[in-house]
Amino acid sequence: MDYSLFAILGIAGTSFSLALSGALMPGPLLTITIAEAARRGAWAGPLLITGHAFLELLLVVVIIMGLGPYLKAPPIIGTISLLGGIILLGMGGDMVRKASTLSLCQETVSDSQRHFNHPVILGIVGSLANPYWILWWVTIGFGYMATARRFGVPGLVAFFLGHIAADYGWYILIALGISRGKTIISDKGYRIMIRCCGIFLILIGANKMEVEEECIPCILKMSLNGLRSLNLEPYKLREIYHEFVKSIMTQNDIWDITSAELVEKILIKLIDKTDVADPFITIKEKANSQLLSIYDQLKHHVLDCDDAVLEAVKLSIFGNTIDVMLSGNPENHLKKVLTASTKDVPLHIESYQKLSSQLKNSNSLLILADNAGEAVMDKLLIETLKEKYHIKIYYAVRNNPALNDITYDEAVDIGFPDIAQVITNGIDGPLPGTVLSRCSQDFLHIFNGVDMVIVKGGGNFESLIGEPNLPLNTFFLLMCKCEVHSRFFNNPVGQAILWVN
Repeated sequence: MDYSLFAILGIAGTSFSLALSGALMPGPLLTITIAEAARRGAWAGPLLITGHAFLELLLVVVIIMGLGPYLKAPPIIGTISLLGGIILLGMGGDMVRKASTLSLCQETVSDSQRHFNHPVILGIVGSLANPYWILWWVTIGFGYMATARRFGVPGLVAFFLGHIAADYGWYILIALGISRGKTIISDKGYRIMIRCCGIFLILIGANKMEVEEECIPCILKMSLNGLRSLNLEPYKLREIYHEFVKSIMTQNDIWDITSAELVEKILIKLIDKTDVADPFITIKEKANSQLLSIYDQLKHHVLDCDDAVLEAVKLSIFGNTIDVMLSGNPENHLKKVLTASTKDVPLHIESYQKLSSQLKNSNSLLILADNAGEAVMDKLLIETLKEKYHIKIYYAVRNNPALNDITYDEAVDIGFPDIAQVITNGIDGPLPGTVLSRCSQDFLHIFNGVDMVIVKGGGNFESLIGEPNLPLNTFFLLMCKCEVHSRFFNNPVGQAILWVN
């Protein structure tokens, strides 16, 4: 069985589970099914769902024909996926919360509903009468169709068949239960199923930006850079590097975790094999040193701009590529490279206006740090913000060394305690990202209590984008460094990104 067939079966299975979760919730169609099964017998169930299936097939065709071209746009996919995740989490929580009060003994339909005599017609009417049905299709259904569409017609067919199979299965079971005196399903069994599907919705709703094929070479390159910075013997370097390649390709959950989580697994092996707690320390020291050497020049440049905050934001974003800029750019050329970059590549004006508006109305700000070197640009941003706004600023760094990301000691060396309150995320492990469930309570208290959050870098973005508890006033600042990000943001590689949650 090849990979694509596994994927098609996976689409059908997930579609079945999602549809079952929606079908279990009481609504007009369930009410009609109970009433009609009591009056007509078990055949009412499949006939009602045939009407429902016809309407859903029509809706799928309309979506494909009318909105098909837009499904390819990464921002549309990303936005729909995020909105669908939020809806799933809300529906799942609501199902778990209300499960103990639900019953199969719903009230019967009204006389006006019986006017539409045929069960197929009733199935259509019952679907249209349910606001949950419309909401499901314009958010969750639409988003999952976008995923299924990657596999062409087979993917869409698997999606629809899996979806409608759940509806047929559940409502036939309901009709049989009602027609036979409810000997098959009890209220207790129904409530258990509701809770299980609610938990399923919560789990599937909390999706993250997971590893894609293009991530693997990038992760291996970062690992190799870390090894080379340690000046190992060639045979030792190759031995460890071979171990990295082997471990990645034999990782069972490689496609179910974020890039940051996969990098963490590699870093744990790197630290174990070399007995070096911070393999990237030399790289970080060089980056910080070179940026600090031109700090005063960059600050004068920012203050001379018409919009100092805008220029400081741009430099903070472009600092995300400092590891590339340092290669072949001595200190006397680095300022020219940075300032030229801010002119050549534009920033989305509407997103920047939202950032400016939020800064004006905020008393507290948390910045989640990323790379060393880049952190020097963050210092410039913080100083620029504090000159314009009266705002309390927290600067959160890695709790443990992770790649070339900044830690507490390095933040102190740069001088952050003079301009911001430096905290760590509290994560135990070399994770170059932020997973809220692993953060300390001290960090979460600040994270949930500030008026706004600025998140720096790709690792933080990829690990936070699926978090259900992400504050609304969260702004992501990063460079579009790879094809994976390019598809998501629908921007070319090398574009500065200011993305608003």
